[in-house]
Amino acid sequence: MKIFQENLYEQLIEDLSLYLKLEGSNVSIEEFLISLQSTQRDLWHSLQPSSVSVDYSEFKTQLCYLFRYLIIYWENIYSGLSKIDEHRKDNLFSKTAKNLRIGLFFCGPAPEIIGIINYMEERNLLVNNQSIEIDMYDQYINQWRLVRNNFIINSPRLKRLSALGFNFNSRKIDFSSPITLANPSKYSICCFQNCINEFWDRNSRIIASNLRKVASEIDIGGYIILTDRHYLQAKGKEIIAILLEQNFNLLYFDVDEIDCSRKSRIPGILSQNLFIGSDGLKATKFNRRFLCILEKDA
Repeated sequence: MKIFQENLYEQLIEDLSLYLKLEGSNVSIEEFLISLQSTQRDLWHSLQPSSVSVDYSEFKTQLCYLFRYLIIYWENIYSGLSKIDEHRKDNLFSKTAKNLRIGLFFCGPAPEIIGIINYMEERNLLVNNQSIEIDMYDQYINQWRLVRNNFIINSPRLKRLSALGFNFNSRKIDFSSPITLANPSKYSICCFQNCINEFWDRNSRIIASNLRKVASEIDIGGYIILTDRHYLQAKGKEIIAILLEQNFNLLYFDVDEIDCSRKSRIPGILSQNLFIGSDGLKATKFNRRFLCILEKDA
């Protein structure tokens, strides 16, 4: 049985049902989804400006984020890893017996974990007996813990992943001041996805210095995956320019549109109680993005 369901809406509903039972709630799923409508609408409006500032301290806000974006944001790192395969004969997970470390920066609830696991499952790589360390960084990493631990790596999934050699670490990080990474071992892959508006300022020396710090902690032959919404390409290229000065080469860059609803059809319980079609209450379908992969040279 797959660790994550193909239809992530159905997975969220199942996880929500389990969460409500664990909390001893008498509220039905339908009633709970209806109660999310105003929060979902507010979240959508908050994410429209070019400079994003959202208070993710509330559980309902975090859950609304998952219902709106999980079906598209798991796919970015999956595509990145797949593109590395296309450009390199041996994928990073099977060409080495050493332990692997992956850094997820500004990852929020860490939907990237789903992309990593789906990528490995499809290629039968979960039987490699490797130790895979995943470090999750975010300015609000502690606030995201509740949904991350109940809707991404909940107890049943964490038990299975731990048995397969996965270990997860989390750390608060803020690029506006000098950063410290989780531990001194080098990374094989670092991913920055859908976070440019959260951390990047071309005029900040500290932010540029922190980016160089991350770049210095990546193994030779390792990768940075950088992806964000299509209209942020210009800012993305500012980041790429800095990385090219740090012994990285540009392996892949493209702008595309992915219809993520093909695998996650919206179930009736959501269309009737949350995504009812009015302002701010429409399900996300397309991921219009740029995807960039940089490889570290010797």
